[in-house]
Amino acid sequence: MRKRPLQTLRLVVVIAFLLLLPTQQILSQCGLGQSPSTAHPICGLGTFYKGVVSECIPRYIPAPGQSTCINHDPLKYLAAKPFWYRFTCYKSGTLGFLIEFNEAMDDYAFQLYDITGRNPEDVYTDTTLFVLGNWSTIKLGFVGTKERANLLFGCALPDVSAYNYMPDIIEGHDYVLLVNHTAAGPQGGYKITMQGGTANISDPKVPVLEKAQTSCAATLVRVKFSKKILCSSISPDGSDFKISDPSVSIIAASGSNSCHDGFETDTVTLTLGRGLPQGNYNLLIKNGSDNNTLLSSCLVSVAINSGISFNLAGDTKAAFNASNFVCPGDAIVFTNASEGNIVSWDWDFKNGQTSTEQSPPAQSYPHVSADRELQVRLAIRDADNCTDTAYQLVKLIYNCYIAVPSAFTPNGDGINDFLYPINAYKATGLTFRVFNRRGQLLFQTKDWTRKWNGSFRGDKQPVGVYVWLLDYTDDRNNKITKKGTTVLIR
Repeated sequence: MRKRPLQTLRLVVVIAFLLLLPTQQILSQCGLGQSPSTAHPICGLGTFYKGVVSECIPRYIPAPGQSTCINHDPLKYLAAKPFWYRFTCYKSGTLGFLIEFNEAMDDYAFQLYDITGRNPEDVYTDTTLFVLGNWSTIKLGFVGTKERANLLFGCALPDVSAYNYMPDIIEGHDYVLLVNHTAAGPQGGYKITMQGGTANISDPKVPVLEKAQTSCAATLVRVKFSKKILCSSISPDGSDFKISDPSVSIIAASGSNSCHDGFETDTVTLTLGRGLPQGNYNLLIKNGSDNNTLLSSCLVSVAINSGISFNLAGDTKAAFNASNFVCPGDAIVFTNASEGNIVSWDWDFKNGQTSTEQSPPAQSYPHVSADRELQVRLAIRDADNCTDTAYQLVKLIYNCYIAVPSAFTPNGDGINDFLYPINAYKATGLTFRVFNRRGQLLFQTKDWTRKWNGSFRGDKQPVGVYVWLLDYTDDRNNKITKKGTTVLIR
């Protein structure tokens, strides 16, 4: 009979343990901040305090090297009383922090992950996100990182150091930090002090009002900020805001749905005492009834009297997507991208055709003797009779055959001054290069509209023959390579 590996058997024990938990505990879902995706934002140097954390469904916390711990037992690496923190690195360096227990004989473990570009929940299954961790039960009343320490992962053993080395964190990367109460008895809470490292996790940017819009009924105004603000800093009575019309009061404010399952939001909805009449308005920030303006996770205040203008265009917005050019014989598809409760669409394609369909048929255009532009229009109307109109220029191309001129005259007279692959509208993955007769690369671009002016490093090149090489993928996904010569004439 084939034996199962010891590690597999231990994981089976963990699963069995979870299945045998009392029903009441199984139904105890982890709350806000108790999972990586709802982690509490922290920012900058300072101290962050945490009291008792509710027990919830245990999750196994894997880590590289954990299985090599003496008498390894996966049950010692369950997060049943977890709290997660999230931060971004704004300057690369080392990360220093100290977690001090309110009760010296308590036990708290930590584990740090780099979740840049990933689903935060991946930390439970992907150990490549692991940065470092410590589950030591040495009972010194603290765990953390410090200079000259060398521990990457601390096993759940009483003779393991409470200190890990200070990890290097990277500018622009996002991180989550788990702090988990591992002791069987009551918990006394802890404080985290971010100090000692050379990295910067303080966002210097001040949140500003980026957009405000309302519907035709104009009893709600939705405000968007340039970065997220703390939900707890929003005064429910709307007193953080004022509107330029003194006859209209703001009676309530609430964060978006992210305030229900997170700590931050970039969108606030304001409820007005009555609908706004037609006109333009200014929305301004002021100190609210909670004696502060709105705050970012770094506790940076939105500036008092900063504001934004808005009108009643509101949630109804006309928009469509389409290619901005059409080659001879091709059809072009116009895709509606309007926002709001739209009930009617009025298209004018400027080719003699119109449509009232939400998704109109593809449109063809006649051949032209020279390139010219048309302005396609979409007008919409919503259920509240609000209207909006969007326009887009479409260029009718005389010739889409890709070619490179056999000669050019870079003399500044505005005629044939540049060398480039003309008409490369439909080419993708394009590279255009120019060499002199000795094979020296003089010019290279991946943008066909970027043209060679006959110079190299600021020096005008002599009259003569030059070699060009053109690689691209055509609209049928064929790889094309062309090579030729051109004459530079001055």
